Amino acid sequence: MAGIFGIVGESNCTDELILGASYLQHGAQQYCGVAVYDGDKLIDKTHKGKMKEPNNERSFNGLRGHAGIASLASDRQPISELSKFGAFLFAFDGNVINYLSLP
Repeated sequence: MAGIFGIVGESNCTDELILGASYLQHGAQQYCGVAVYDGDKLIDKTHKGKMKEPNNERSFNGLRGHAGIASLASDRQPISELSKFGAFLFAFDGNVINYLSLP
């Protein structure tokens, strides 16, 4: 099972995202990631391993944003996408049982 942690605020929330997600992480999740929005752009970083491993934690230090999500999963999440409708951050925890019938 994956974990998803999100924050929206007025100041940089990256440290709180990392701390909150690290409380959720246990041995079954193979990947961790953080995606933030700073008002102009989306930035996401994902890594194999634990959120609080020194190499992973250092690579998240450059992220700054007032809104974001952190994800812990068996695959690389979260992802960011730009579309004609705007910017999106995605993380998913579950199963799509009717995926064959989706267009």
